[in-house]
Amino acid sequence: MFAEYVDGSSPRAIASGLNRDRVPSPRGSTWAMTAIRGDLRRGIGILANPIYIGQQVWNRSRWVKHPETGRRVRQERPRSEWVTTEHPDLAIVDVPTWNAAQARMGACGRGGLAVGRGRTPRHLLSGLLKCGECGGPIVVLDRYNYGCSIAKDRGTCSNRVRLKRGPTEERLLAGIRRDILNEEAFQRFQRAAGAALASAAPNTDALRRRLSEAERERDNVMRAIREGVITKTTKAALIAAEAAIEEASSGLERARQFQPAQFLPRAREAWQRITASLADAARDVAAARSAIHDLLGEDLRLVNKNGDLFAEIAASSDAQINVVAGAGFEPATFGL
Repeated sequence: MFAEYVDGSSPRAIASGLNRDRVPSPRGSTWAMTAIRGDLRRGIGILANPIYIGQQVWNRSRWVKHPETGRRVRQERPRSEWVTTEHPDLAIVDVPTWNAAQARMGACGRGGLAVGRGRTPRHLLSGLLKCGECGGPIVVLDRYNYGCSIAKDRGTCSNRVRLKRGPTEERLLAGIRRDILNEEAFQRFQRAAGAALASAAPNTDALRRRLSEAERERDNVMRAIREGVITKTTKAALIAAEAAIEEASSGLERARQFQPAQFLPRAREAWQRITASLADAARDVAAARSAIHDLLGEDLRLVNKNGDLFAEIAASSDAQINVVAGAGFEPATFGL
Protein backbone atom coordinates (compact mmCIF):
# COMPACT_ATOMS: atom_id res chain seq x y z
CA MET A 1 0.00 0.00 0.00
CA PHE A 2 2.75 2.43 0.90
CA ALA A 3 4.64 1.69 -2.32
CA GLU A 4 1.51 2.13 -4.46
CA TYR A 5 0.67 5.39 -2.71
CA VAL A 6 4.20 6.77 -3.13
CA ASP A 7 4.04 5.77 -6.81
CA GLY A 8 0.96 7.93 -7.27
CA SER A 9 -2.06 5.71 -6.60
CA SER A 10 -4.83 7.28 -4.56
CA PRO A 11 -6.18 5.64 -1.38
CA ARG A 12 -9.44 5.16 -3.27
CA ALA A 13 -7.69 3.34 -6.10
CA ILE A 14 -5.76 1.17 -3.64
CA ALA A 15 -8.95 0.22 -1.78
CA SER A 16 -10.73 -0.53 -5.04
CA GLY A 17 -7.85 -2.75 -6.18
CA LEU A 18 -7.84 -4.70 -2.93
CA ASN A 19 -11.58 -5.22 -3.15
CA ARG A 20 -11.33 -6.23 -6.79
CA ASP A 21 -8.68 -8.81 -5.85
CA ARG A 22 -10.89 -10.00 -2.99
CA VAL A 23 -8.30 -9.19 -0.33
CA PRO A 24 -10.20 -8.97 2.98
CA SER A 25 -9.73 -6.04 5.34
CA PRO A 26 -8.52 -6.67 8.92
CA ARG A 27 -12.16 -6.97 9.97
CA GLY A 28 -12.90 -9.46 7.22
CA SER A 29 -15.01 -7.12 5.11
CA THR A 30 -14.19 -4.85 2.17
CA TRP A 31 -11.68 -2.01 2.22
CA ALA A 32 -12.66 1.65 2.50
CA MET A 33 -10.32 4.39 1.34
CA THR A 34 -10.57 6.08 4.77
CA ALA A 35 -8.99 3.01 6.40
CA ILE A 36 -5.99 3.46 4.11
CA ARG A 37 -5.73 7.23 3.97
CA GLY A 38 -6.14 7.86 7.68
CA ASP A 39 -5.52 11.05 9.60
CA LEU A 40 -2.02 12.41 10.24
CA ARG A 41 -3.15 14.48 13.20
CA ARG A 42 -4.62 11.48 15.03
CA GLY A 43 -2.19 8.89 13.68
CA ILE A 44 -4.95 6.56 12.49
CA GLY A 45 -5.32 4.75 9.19
CA ILE A 46 -2.63 2.66 7.57
CA LEU A 47 -0.74 5.43 5.79
CA ALA A 48 -0.69 7.67 8.87
CA ASN A 49 0.08 5.11 11.56
CA PRO A 50 3.77 5.09 12.61
CA ILE A 51 3.49 1.57 13.97
CA TYR A 52 4.41 0.40 10.44
CA ILE A 53 7.93 1.82 10.93
CA GLY A 54 8.17 0.43 14.44
CA GLN A 55 7.07 3.50 16.43
CA GLN A 56 4.24 3.45 18.92
CA VAL A 57 2.92 6.81 20.06
CA TRP A 58 1.13 7.14 23.40
CA ASN A 59 -0.72 10.02 25.04
CA ARG A 60 -1.88 11.56 21.76
CA SER A 61 -5.27 12.44 23.14
CA ARG A 62 -7.53 12.39 26.15
CA TRP A 63 -11.24 12.11 26.77
CA VAL A 64 -13.06 15.01 28.42
CA LYS A 65 -16.68 15.64 29.25
CA HIS A 66 -18.44 18.18 27.04
CA PRO A 67 -19.71 21.01 29.31
CA GLU A 68 -23.09 21.24 27.57
CA THR A 69 -23.97 17.71 26.47
CA GLY A 70 -22.13 15.81 29.20
CA ARG A 71 -20.80 13.38 26.60
CA ARG A 72 -17.19 12.27 26.49
CA VAL A 73 -15.32 13.83 23.56
CA ARG A 74 -11.81 13.22 22.32
CA GLN A 75 -9.35 16.08 22.73
CA GLU A 76 -5.98 16.01 20.98
CA ARG A 77 -2.90 16.71 23.11
CA PRO A 78 -0.02 18.91 21.93
CA ARG A 79 2.87 17.04 20.30
CA SER A 80 5.11 17.97 23.24
CA GLU A 81 3.05 15.63 25.46
CA TRP A 82 3.29 12.61 23.15
CA VAL A 83 5.28 9.60 24.31
CA THR A 84 6.99 7.62 21.51
CA THR A 85 8.50 4.18 22.01
CA GLU A 86 10.59 2.30 19.45
CA HIS A 87 9.73 -1.26 18.42
CA PRO A 88 12.00 -2.18 15.49
CA ASP A 89 10.61 -5.72 15.44
CA LEU A 90 7.21 -4.32 14.37
CA ALA A 91 8.54 -2.30 11.42
CA ILE A 92 7.34 -3.56 8.02
CA VAL A 93 7.87 -0.33 6.01
CA ASP A 94 11.26 1.23 5.42
CA VAL A 95 11.81 4.80 6.63
CA PRO A 96 12.36 6.40 3.16
CA THR A 97 9.05 4.98 1.90
CA TRP A 98 7.29 6.13 5.06
CA ASN A 99 8.73 9.64 4.76
CA ALA A 100 7.72 9.84 1.09
CA ALA A 101 4.16 8.80 1.96
CA GLN A 102 3.92 11.39 4.76
CA ALA A 103 5.29 14.07 2.43
CA ARG A 104 2.67 13.27 -0.18
CA MET A 105 -0.16 13.33 2.36
CA GLY A 106 1.09 16.64 3.72
CA ALA A 107 1.27 18.04 0.21
CA CYS A 108 -2.42 17.26 -0.26
CA GLY A 109 -3.04 19.98 2.32
CA ARG A 110 -5.62 18.08 4.37
CA GLY A 111 -3.49 15.89 6.62
CA GLY A 112 -5.54 12.84 5.77
CA LEU A 113 -9.22 12.76 6.47
CA ALA A 114 -11.12 15.74 5.21
CA VAL A 115 -14.21 15.15 7.31
CA GLY A 116 -14.25 14.16 10.98
CA ARG A 117 -16.71 11.82 12.59
CA GLY A 118 -19.91 13.39 13.75
CA ARG A 119 -19.72 16.41 11.49
CA THR A 120 -23.14 17.75 10.56
CA PRO A 121 -23.78 17.28 6.83
CA ARG A 122 -23.76 20.56 4.94
CA HIS A 123 -25.82 19.34 1.98
CA LEU A 124 -29.54 18.70 1.90
CA LEU A 125 -29.66 15.04 0.83
CA SER A 126 -26.25 13.73 1.87
CA GLY A 127 -26.81 10.48 3.78
CA LEU A 128 -30.62 10.74 3.62
CA LEU A 129 -30.83 8.91 0.30
CA LYS A 130 -29.68 5.28 0.06
CA CYS A 131 -28.25 3.55 -2.97
CA GLY A 132 -30.86 1.28 -4.55
CA GLU A 133 -28.20 -1.30 -5.45
CA CYS A 134 -26.07 -1.69 -2.30
CA GLY A 135 -27.99 0.26 0.36
CA GLY A 136 -25.03 2.54 1.04
CA PRO A 137 -25.53 6.26 1.64
CA ILE A 138 -25.76 8.70 -1.26
CA VAL A 139 -23.30 11.49 -0.46
CA VAL A 140 -21.76 14.55 -2.06
CA LEU A 141 -18.99 13.39 -4.38
CA ASP A 142 -17.74 16.82 -5.32
CA ARG A 143 -18.96 20.38 -5.53
CA TYR A 144 -21.74 19.60 -7.97
CA ASN A 145 -22.79 15.94 -7.68
CA TYR A 146 -24.26 13.26 -5.42
CA GLY A 147 -23.40 9.58 -5.76
CA CYS A 148 -23.03 6.25 -3.96
CA SER A 149 -20.37 6.42 -1.23
CA ILE A 150 -19.72 2.66 -1.40
CA ALA A 151 -18.98 2.86 -5.12
CA LYS A 152 -16.79 5.88 -4.46
CA ASP A 153 -14.83 4.69 -1.43
CA ARG A 154 -14.75 0.91 -1.85
CA GLY A 155 -15.49 0.26 -5.50
CA THR A 156 -17.69 -2.71 -4.58
CA CYS A 157 -20.97 -1.20 -5.84
CA SER A 158 -21.71 -0.98 -9.56
CA ASN A 159 -23.83 2.15 -9.19
CA ARG A 160 -21.70 4.77 -10.95
CA VAL A 161 -24.45 7.35 -11.36
CA ARG A 162 -23.82 11.02 -10.67
CA LEU A 163 -26.74 13.21 -9.63
CA LYS A 164 -26.52 16.92 -10.24
CA ARG A 165 -26.86 18.37 -6.76
CA GLY A 166 -28.98 21.44 -7.45
CA PRO A 167 -31.57 19.88 -9.80
CA THR A 168 -31.84 16.74 -7.64
CA GLU A 169 -32.58 18.74 -4.50
CA GLU A 170 -35.09 20.91 -6.35
CA ARG A 171 -36.90 17.91 -7.84
CA LEU A 172 -37.13 16.06 -4.54
CA LEU A 173 -38.42 19.09 -2.66
CA ALA A 174 -40.92 19.84 -5.43
CA GLY A 175 -42.12 16.23 -5.36
CA ILE A 176 -42.56 16.31 -1.58
CA ARG A 177 -44.57 19.53 -1.77
CA ARG A 178 -46.67 18.25 -4.68
CA ASP A 179 -47.34 14.68 -3.56
CA ILE A 180 -47.11 14.74 0.23
CA LEU A 181 -47.40 18.26 1.65
CA ASN A 182 -50.75 19.11 0.10
CA GLU A 183 -54.09 19.50 1.80
CA GLU A 184 -55.64 16.45 0.16
CA ALA A 185 -52.80 14.24 1.36
CA PHE A 186 -53.08 15.68 4.87
CA GLN A 187 -56.82 15.04 4.94
CA ARG A 188 -56.20 11.41 3.95
CA PHE A 189 -53.66 11.19 6.76
CA GLN A 190 -56.14 12.67 9.23
CA ARG A 191 -58.81 10.13 8.29
CA ALA A 192 -56.38 7.20 8.53
CA ALA A 193 -54.89 8.47 11.80
CA GLY A 194 -58.33 9.06 13.27
CA ALA A 195 -59.41 5.52 12.44
CA ALA A 196 -56.20 4.08 13.85
CA LEU A 197 -56.54 6.08 17.06
CA ALA A 198 -60.16 5.04 17.45
CA SER A 199 -59.25 1.36 17.09
CA ALA A 200 -56.38 1.82 19.55
CA ALA A 201 -58.55 3.45 22.22
CA PRO A 202 -58.57 1.44 25.48
CA ASN A 203 -61.68 -0.64 26.24
CA THR A 204 -62.79 0.96 29.50
CA ASP A 205 -65.73 -1.45 29.92
CA ALA A 206 -63.37 -4.43 29.91
CA LEU A 207 -61.06 -2.68 32.36
CA ARG A 208 -63.94 -1.95 34.72
CA ARG A 209 -65.02 -5.61 34.59
CA ARG A 210 -61.48 -6.73 35.40
CA LEU A 211 -61.33 -4.32 38.33
CA SER A 212 -64.69 -5.49 39.64
CA GLU A 213 -63.68 -9.15 39.39
CA ALA A 214 -60.37 -8.50 41.17
CA GLU A 215 -62.10 -6.61 43.98
CA ARG A 216 -64.66 -9.41 44.35
CA GLU A 217 -61.88 -11.98 44.58
CA ARG A 218 -60.10 -9.92 47.23
CA ASP A 219 -63.33 -9.55 49.24
CA ASN A 220 -63.89 -13.31 49.12
CA VAL A 221 -60.37 -13.99 50.43
CA MET A 222 -60.81 -11.42 53.23
CA ARG A 223 -64.17 -12.95 54.17
CA ALA A 224 -62.57 -16.39 54.41
CA ILE A 225 -59.81 -15.02 56.64
CA ARG A 226 -62.33 -13.38 58.98
CA GLU A 227 -64.20 -16.68 59.23
CA GLY A 228 -60.98 -18.46 60.18
CA VAL A 229 -60.52 -20.31 56.89
CA ILE A 230 -56.79 -19.93 56.48
CA THR A 231 -54.80 -22.30 54.24
CA LYS A 232 -51.35 -22.31 52.65
CA THR A 233 -52.75 -20.58 49.57
CA THR A 234 -54.70 -17.84 51.36
CA LYS A 235 -51.82 -15.36 51.49
CA ALA A 236 -50.86 -16.01 47.85
CA ALA A 237 -54.49 -15.55 46.73
CA LEU A 238 -54.74 -12.23 48.60
CA ILE A 239 -51.48 -10.95 47.07
CA ALA A 240 -52.62 -11.98 43.59
CA ALA A 241 -55.97 -10.23 44.04
CA GLU A 242 -54.33 -7.02 45.26
CA ALA A 243 -51.95 -7.08 42.28
CA ALA A 244 -54.86 -7.57 39.87
CA ILE A 245 -56.68 -4.62 41.44
CA GLU A 246 -53.58 -2.42 41.07
CA GLU A 247 -53.09 -3.42 37.45
CA ALA A 248 -56.75 -2.86 36.52
CA SER A 249 -56.87 0.48 38.36
CA SER A 250 -53.73 1.72 36.61
CA GLY A 251 -55.08 0.64 33.23
CA LEU A 252 -58.37 2.41 33.89
CA GLU A 253 -56.56 5.60 34.89
CA ARG A 254 -54.47 5.51 31.71
CA ALA A 255 -57.63 4.97 29.70
CA ARG A 256 -59.23 8.04 31.28
CA GLN A 257 -56.18 10.10 30.30
CA PHE A 258 -56.19 8.84 26.69
CA GLN A 259 -57.06 11.89 24.61
CA PRO A 260 -56.72 11.15 20.90
CA ALA A 261 -58.35 14.46 20.03
CA GLN A 262 -55.12 16.23 21.00
CA PHE A 263 -53.03 14.27 18.50
CA LEU A 264 -54.43 15.57 15.23
CA PRO A 265 -54.05 19.29 16.07
CA ARG A 266 -50.41 18.57 16.91
CA ALA A 267 -50.09 16.70 13.62
CA ARG A 268 -51.29 19.83 11.83
CA GLU A 269 -48.66 21.85 13.68
CA ALA A 270 -45.95 19.34 12.70
CA TRP A 271 -47.14 19.42 9.08
CA GLN A 272 -46.94 23.21 9.05
CA ARG A 273 -43.48 23.12 10.64
CA ILE A 274 -42.19 20.67 8.03
CA THR A 275 -43.68 22.76 5.23
CA ALA A 276 -41.97 25.90 6.56
CA SER A 277 -38.65 24.11 6.99
CA LEU A 278 -38.63 22.82 3.43
CA ALA A 279 -39.59 26.23 2.11
CA ASP A 280 -36.50 27.63 3.81
CA ALA A 281 -34.18 24.76 2.82
CA ALA A 282 -31.62 27.01 1.15
CA ARG A 283 -31.02 29.00 4.34
CA ASP A 284 -31.44 26.31 6.99
CA VAL A 285 -30.18 23.00 5.64
CA ALA A 286 -30.20 21.29 9.05
CA ALA A 287 -33.89 22.04 9.65
CA ALA A 288 -34.80 20.94 6.13
CA ARG A 289 -32.86 17.68 6.53
CA SER A 290 -34.66 17.02 9.80
CA ALA A 291 -38.01 17.72 8.14
CA ILE A 292 -37.29 15.30 5.28
CA HIS A 293 -36.21 12.63 7.76
CA ASP A 294 -39.33 13.11 9.90
CA LEU A 295 -41.55 12.99 6.83
CA LEU A 296 -40.01 10.18 4.80
CA GLY A 297 -38.16 8.08 7.36
CA GLU A 298 -34.69 6.55 7.36
CA ASP A 299 -34.85 4.33 4.27
CA LEU A 300 -35.32 6.54 1.23
CA ARG A 301 -33.79 4.60 -1.65
CA LEU A 302 -32.64 5.85 -5.02
CA VAL A 303 -33.90 3.40 -7.65
CA ASN A 304 -33.66 3.28 -11.43
CA LYS A 305 -37.01 2.72 -13.15
CA ASN A 306 -36.55 2.34 -16.90
CA GLY A 307 -33.99 5.10 -17.13
CA ASP A 308 -35.57 7.47 -14.62
CA LEU A 309 -34.32 7.82 -11.05
CA PHE A 310 -36.80 7.80 -8.19
CA ALA A 311 -36.47 8.41 -4.48
CA GLU A 312 -38.48 5.45 -3.18
CA ILE A 313 -39.87 5.33 0.33
CA ALA A 314 -39.05 1.89 1.71
CA ALA A 315 -42.46 1.41 3.33
CA SER A 316 -44.11 1.30 -0.08
CA SER A 317 -42.75 0.81 -3.58
CA ASP A 318 -45.71 2.91 -4.77
CA ALA A 319 -44.43 5.95 -2.88
CA GLN A 320 -41.93 7.42 -5.33
CA ILE A 321 -40.66 10.85 -6.22
CA ASN A 322 -38.98 11.31 -9.57
CA VAL A 323 -35.68 13.09 -8.94
CA VAL A 324 -33.83 12.88 -12.27
CA ALA A 325 -35.03 12.24 -15.79
CA GLY A 326 -33.18 9.67 -17.91
CA ALA A 327 -30.82 12.14 -19.56
CA GLY A 328 -30.15 13.98 -16.33
CA PHE A 329 -27.51 11.69 -14.92
CA GLU A 330 -24.14 10.45 -16.10
CA PRO A 331 -21.73 7.63 -15.17
CA ALA A 332 -19.20 8.54 -12.49
CA THR A 333 -15.54 7.55 -12.48
CA PHE A 334 -14.67 8.82 -8.99
CA GLY A 335 -11.17 9.71 -10.13
CA LEU A 336 -10.02 6.08 -10.54
